Amino acid sequence: MSDYKLVKQVLSNSASAGRPQNPVVCFFGEDRGLVNSEGPTWNEQRPFTVRKLREMGLFKSSIENIILEEVKATLKVFQRYADKDKLISDKEMMFNGAVVNALWALVAGERHDWDGPVQPKILTVSQDLLKNVNRMGMTGLFFAPGLRHIAPKLTGWTALVNSVADFKKIMDDTVNKHTKNHDSNNLQ
Repeated sequence: MSDYKLVKQVLSNSASAGRPQNPVVCFFGEDRGLVNSEGPTWNEQRPFTVRKLREMGLFKSSIENIILEEVKATLKVFQRYADKDKLISDKEMMFNGAVVNALWALVAGERHDWDGPVQPKILTVSQDLLKNVNRMGMTGLFFAPGLRHIAPKLTGWTALVNSVADFKKIMDDTVNKHTKNHDSNNLQ
């Protein structure tokens, strides 16, 4: 479509506002969450999520300290490489480390040394998950989801399923730890 009026008409029509049903994408949470939901589910979950994110400080200056801490960590990495007059070998990891760490600080209240000699598990699992999601796009699994039944290992489906399971385990462990240590008089 290249006609402005036609594009506007189509995008204004609620019948064309749905998300495509793809079993590969739905594996991440069926029709729940911000990525896969639509219609009444989306209308209910979006305001709830925005409200909870605001309560956590996402749209407030209180998140500024978390972000500044990660910026300082990233600048230290730059400086270390500049001092050695060396190229940064893993650029993706450097920026992903800061982003994952900031999000993890909001979600779990924990900060890790993502540039240390031993990388935190949340970072390695997140990296693995992102790598496997990207791999699925390159193997055509998003466009031909039936391939996951024919060649699950070759298309990256097996690796994705394992990555999602690892990520869910970290989340479950974090929730269980929080539940175990929960003190209603000292909310975190």
